[in-house]
Amino acid sequence: MPSAPQQDSTPTVPTGGKSKPARLWRNLAIGILLVLGLFAYIGQRDKARAMACQTAISAGQQALEHGDLDGARQQNELAQSNCGAADKDLLAKFQKNLQAADTVESCRSNQRLLTTQLNEHKLESAGKTLARLVPKCAAEANSAKLRRRLNQAQTSAGNAIQATRRALESQNLAAARQGMTSLMAANVEAAEREELENEIVRLQTLTDAKNSAPVPATAAVTLTAPATTTQATLPTAPASVATPAPAPRPAPAPAPALDDSREQKSGAVNSVKAEMAQTFITDAETALAQRRFDSARTYLESARRMDPANPRIETLSRQIRERERQLLQQDTTIR
Repeated sequence: MPSAPQQDSTPTVPTGGKSKPARLWRNLAIGILLVLGLFAYIGQRDKARAMACQTAISAGQQALEHGDLDGARQQNELAQSNCGAADKDLLAKFQKNLQAADTVESCRSNQRLLTTQLNEHKLESAGKTLARLVPKCAAEANSAKLRRRLNQAQTSAGNAIQATRRALESQNLAAARQGMTSLMAANVEAAEREELENEIVRLQTLTDAKNSAPVPATAAVTLTAPATTTQATLPTAPASVATPAPAPRPAPAPAPALDDSREQKSGAVNSVKAEMAQTFITDAETALAQRRFDSARTYLESARRMDPANPRIETLSRQIRERERQLLQQDTTIR
């Protein structure tokens, strides 16, 4: 009887799979590669940011040397977003230089503005600009010079106001107008300006009313007095001659109506205002010729308060805007 075949006792390994240790080694290798790749990426990123930081700081320093503050500020923003702890000291040094340059530029800008305001005789605005100067800027020689100019202009404006008030009190119209002209030449922003203008208009109206007043009735009586004296030296008429009856006195002229009086007074006031408006318009034309546009507009505002219907005001206002636009285009073309 044939014997049964013997079975092989060697364990069989599935052909399609891998052993557990092999899978572990494979996963470990993949993890190591990922970590190395991550470190490499981080290193490259930090290196790129450090390069961007140093490039921005270098470009910002060059912009400061050329006086380009806007460019320096843009580079500062780039540096802040890229600089790390390693570049902290370098960034702080650059920002300190930027702040110093910004302070100097702010001082120069305020000094230029203050000079323009003094040239335009805008003392109230100039005083506010001077008060904004930081102590270091205010201590500069140029700022001290501008401060002296402001003090001198304020003194001139105060003297003009006092002279105008004294002239108004003494009812000296010519001196009051001259004082007002001096005030406008010193400070077009004077708080007393409108009040003095109205007082001058009242004085002009009062002067015109006095000049146009009728001759008093007492003057006619004085003129007829010598005739009465002559008649007293003539011989006495005979008693039989009848004395002629005295001629009837002429009826007194009716008093002008109240409305007519008001209309005359209003017309006189309007005439004075129109005259003052023309003076302000002339001053505005002079300021326009000298390219003092702010002063020209201020004079026009005064003229508009005196005579709003004057067509010359709007025409001159358009000329001021057109001249400013032309100069702005010229400056842009030159730059």
